[in-house]
Amino acid sequence: MRYPLSKLMLAELCSWQCTQEEICASYEKTRDEMNAWCIEECGMDFEAVYKKFTAYGRARIREMSFALAETSAEMAIWLEKQYLGQNN
Repeated sequence: MRYPLSKLMLAELCSWQCTQEEICASYEKTRDEMNAWCIEECGMDFEAVYKKFTAYGRARIREMSFALAETSAEMAIWLEKQYLGQNN
């Protein structure tokens, strides 16, 4: 990837649901190196940063899905099955 490591880019990669392995590989860092960087730059370890921003990414996907359901019957039906337990 070769971008300079930044909190913003790390947050984006996490929100895009990249795996921890992919993120470390993108920056050519071991998990220990990434963990140390996160503690220094973000005030929390890599695991906590990863959990925080992957959760944000899932919330964004959910938001987009609900917005799409306003105009897409297929998405509305899928959400009904997922959240309301409808089978038909």
